[in-house]
Amino acid sequence: MANETIKLIGLTEALKFINQLPGEAALSAKKIFADTAMSVQRQMAQRSMNGPLNARTGELGRSWKFSSFGTSLGDIGSSTFTTSPYAAIHEHGGVIRAKRAYRGLPGGPYLNIPSKANQTGAGVMRRSARDVFSAGGYIVRIKNTGKAKFAVIQNGKAMFWLVKEVKIPARLGFEETATKEIPTLLSRLKGLKLE
Repeated sequence: MANETIKLIGLTEALKFINQLPGEAALSAKKIFADTAMSVQRQMAQRSMNGPLNARTGELGRSWKFSSFGTSLGDIGSSTFTTSPYAAIHEHGGVIRAKRAYRGLPGGPYLNIPSKANQTGAGVMRRSARDVFSAGGYIVRIKNTGKAKFAVIQNGKAMFWLVKEVKIPARLGFEETATKEIPTLLSRLKGLKLE
């Protein structure tokens, strides 16, 4: 999402309002923009850790940042962003398809999805496929289990399900969270004009 732009409803109104402020209000306006971006950053970190994504490693939650910029009313702004490469697919949804792994299997390539036996209580993978294969794991064809055509087995337990693709629903809510902050931003900016 670092290279994506989210359109916020009401932001144009906020920017027009800034142009009406007295010049000496620039520093205060910049602080208001920074506070708003920081609020969005905190909400997104919280949502990424405890919300619909059911965080497993916490990487996405820790990746949220904010910044403010500008020195005059004409160029003041702020930004909330993430450094995670996974954020965009969780914001917009999409399909992750196998590209290279397990190409030698019939119908390959496949993605390897950790089974419950290979996950911690939080859903984090316990052992990598490399570790499982190094410890004697092997691949078997399976039938009637939904999307999986093969499984990686170790000690009689399925450690990975091999599937062609995984559909990720849109569930991050970044645009919605940021848009909800616009009325607060406008209200605080209007308070500057009255001072």
